[in-house]
Amino acid sequence: MKKKRKIRSIIVFLLVSTVFFGCEKLDFTQFTMDYTSEFTYSGGVGTAIPFTARTPEISSNSSSTFSANNTRKDKVEEVNLQSMRLEIKTPADADFDFLNEITISINADGLSEKVIATKTNIPEERLTSLEMDVEGSVNLKDYVTSDQFTFKTTTKTDKTISNDITVTIKSVFFVDAKVL
Repeated sequence: MKKKRKIRSIIVFLLVSTVFFGCEKLDFTQFTMDYTSEFTYSGGVGTAIPFTARTPEISSNSSSTFSANNTRKDKVEEVNLQSMRLEIKTPADADFDFLNEITISINADGLSEKVIATKTNIPEERLTSLEMDVEGSVNLKDYVTSDQFTFKTTTKTDKTISNDITVTIKSVFFVDAKVL
């Protein structure tokens, strides 16, 4: 009988401890934000000539995304680039064989340009998409929480292209923020 009472007391203690100490209020939320943009390589660009292109301004629409995740711009702690992929949009028969290397930077009004992704020694394997090597430890909070930002691409080519090539940039940012 004493043994049952002792076991019952332990169970009650564990249940009460779990209720009081196991239910902590979540102070942070984590989520991703996806952005898509495009740029064009102009046909006729020669080999070994650095080529720079900027994307059109990207509206961050961050306020609505933050609201949907129970946070606000001023509660964001950190934003990191999780992944970036380049895909050839047009022409359908184009590939990345003309590229030797590419660097992508992010820009926003009043902020200095930051390199966020690179790819070097791009193989000539008729690739129509490239997974970029991202600078995942760079905090991009100020860029993504701004109203608009742009990507700047700087490339080195090893072949001349005769036609314009339109490329889509698909990026995913990881956000860590305090909840409201």
